[in-house]
Order: sequence, then structure tokens, then C-alpha cells
Amino acid sequence: MTSPIGRSAQQNYRPSDAERQQVIDELTRHVTAGRLSVTEFDDRADQVYKSVTRSRVQRVLEDLPELPEPLPPVGVRSRFQVPLHLKIEWTVWFSLSAINLVIWGILALTVDGSVYPWPIWVIAPWGTLLTIRTLTGWENRKTPKLGDDNARTAIGTSAHTRGRPRR
Repeated sequence: MTSPIGRSAQQNYRPSDAERQQVIDELTRHVTAGRLSVTEFDDRADQVYKSVTRSRVQRVLEDLPELPEPLPPVGVRSRFQVPLHLKIEWTVWFSLSAINLVIWGILALTVDGSVYPWPIWVIAPWGTLLTIRTLTGWENRKTPKLGDDNARTAIGTSAHTRGRPRR
């Protein structure tokens, strides 16, 4: 616990950038709540950045009520999210499919007669598997990790059944 003398001495210290930013954030919340106009906010923000001591930084908040802590932002999550590794695989699939189609197109334009559509054998099976994996989401299921005590019971084996003593 700091003595009153220590607290007043700390108020004479120079504020950090993080402390200034904290006050600016609080002023922003007051603007959002309608307690300050934009010009008042600009004036007070200017005072915060010109302040040399912590007490002067806090002075811009004196006539404003204390606000409750802001709630963490609630992200809107869709029900269906594609994992990063599948996004990478789709990108590779699209790229290689495009390369194969370009090569096939060049061959079709330069060779007399028709050219067998061989890219279908590269594009279709891989694309079908990626589609199934993406739509079913079977890779998103949680799998027990090795070394986890709960994993042994989830898998159906335990250290005791393998002849090792339990921990």
C-alpha cells in the first residue's frame, strides 16, 4: 500500500504513452456516450498530449463520471468456418488447376485436332476430396493428444491396462 505522500509524489511523475492512450480511450468512450462534443474531445486530447505530469493528464477527466469497464467486443462467428490449412489447400488446388487448364488450353490451340481433356483427372478427384473435407468438417473435431491423461480414457486405453503403474 502506498502512503498518501507517495501517491501525490507519483502524480508528479511524467505519464507514459500507454497512460495517455488510456485517458484518450476513456475520452473517446465519453464522446460515444454523448457527454463530449468532438471539439471538446479535440481540446482535451490536445491537453493530454501536452501534459507533463500524471495529475495534469487526469485533470481532463475531472468533470466526467467514471465509466464502467468496456465489454470485450463480441465477434460474430458464423456457424461454418473453414480451418486455415483447408484454405491453404484450396488455394493450392485453384492455382494448380489454373496452371493445368492453361497448359491444356495452349496445347488445344497449337495441336491440330482435338486434345483429350486430361486436366479433369487432376482437378476432379482432388477437388471432390477437398469439397467433402470442407463440407463435412471432419477435421475440425477435437482429437485427444498423446500424453494427455484424458486422452487415454477417450481412446479406450489406460496406463493400467498396458502393465504400467498409474500415476
